[in-house]
Amino acid sequence: MRITKKITLSVTLVAIVLLPILFVSTNFMSLGSVSTTATMTGDISAVESGTTSTSNWSVGPVPAAVGSSVSVDIRIDGTTPKTIWGWAVNGLNWTASVLQLTKVKQGNFLTDSGDSTLFVGTNPSLWNNVIGSITGGLSCGDSVSATPQTEDTSGVLATLTFKVVSYGVASINLSDAVLLSSSADEGLGGSAGTEVTANNATITANQPPASLIEAFTGRGGAGANPNSGVYGPQDLVQMYALVTYDQASVANQEVSFLVQNPNGTVVDVRVAETNSTGYAYSDYRLPWPDTTTPQVEFGQWSITATTDLSDIAINSTVNFTYNYAVSVANINGITLPTSVVRGSTIYINVTIQNIANQPSWSTVSVTVYDSVDTPIGNYLTSNSVVAGASGVRAPIIIPSWAFIGNATVYVDVLTNTPSADGVPYCPERVAHLQIMP
Repeated sequence: MRITKKITLSVTLVAIVLLPILFVSTNFMSLGSVSTTATMTGDISAVESGTTSTSNWSVGPVPAAVGSSVSVDIRIDGTTPKTIWGWAVNGLNWTASVLQLTKVKQGNFLTDSGDSTLFVGTNPSLWNNVIGSITGGLSCGDSVSATPQTEDTSGVLATLTFKVVSYGVASINLSDAVLLSSSADEGLGGSAGTEVTANNATITANQPPASLIEAFTGRGGAGANPNSGVYGPQDLVQMYALVTYDQASVANQEVSFLVQNPNGTVVDVRVAETNSTGYAYSDYRLPWPDTTTPQVEFGQWSITATTDLSDIAINSTVNFTYNYAVSVANINGITLPTSVVRGSTIYINVTIQNIANQPSWSTVSVTVYDSVDTPIGNYLTSNSVVAGASGVRAPIIIPSWAFIGNATVYVDVLTNTPSADGVPYCPERVAHLQIMP
């Protein structure tokens, strides 16, 4: 409703026959006035709903501001009783990047004689949440009388409800606020309303302090796109999570650890509580690969640690490779011609694959058994297996006393040096060759 401004605070009205009030678009329109003389005063302000003067307030960070609702009262104070027939705030704007209008409700001012008032601004078709405004602003007038009806000196004109859509500072700006002494102030040929002070409001949607959870294992994996290396069957995966809030560690916080295989199947769930330094710990023993248990297979596995801080779920994921860290990729050079005879030397080439991120010291053993399961030759070497593929060339002399027929080659890769504490990195690889007379 657009009002023509008049600065004079003393308004004289001339009595005429009251005609029906017409409402067109967002304007109240009538052809008449009543005889009265009054001085209208008042301040119209945007304040925190439920308060009388709080014009600057905050929401968040706890609970999180985004997604919450805030209510703003447009209220009037310091008026003269029985002199006000209507009011208008022709300019009403807000910061649309932070707030989105969801509801407009008429207040208790001008409802002394019941709810028979004309109120403009509740229709969502008038709201523009792109630029943050109500087309035509807000306005209200008594719909059954041309004379002043209010008995109140202050009250709520309207309550606006907003949804917080982002963090930042939002302004609720009011402009062109006027009071009407009668229906004639808004009628054709009627006198102008009286401009009054309009006070704005500011709402700050505070961003929560940085909440962080970082998952890693006993072999590392913290940071961006983390990978904590290689774990083999029966290895114990030590799962950790560090929980911080605004760069300070959080104690006694429940953390869930979710273990998933390469197919995304959940194979384990554990829950642990952070200690006094913000660390939560649990572990998971990797099983042996089993073709009858599809969820246990080699590949990239993941651990996701999740917790809830200030009603916000945060999580972190660390990956690891489930496989043999060092294994025999292939055995070459052992498919020999049938003319190979006893007393000759054969060379068995073995490719060792190291998928770990660092060199691993290992012992490679190549042993040949003849057809009656008698060991007839062995080659043993200990060296550091670098990341990637490396080769071992094993010379084996076939003794003259070896039994002819199908011989078997066994290749093993052990940890450490060839001693009692050397354990296998991976399963034994087997190949066959023929020994001829």
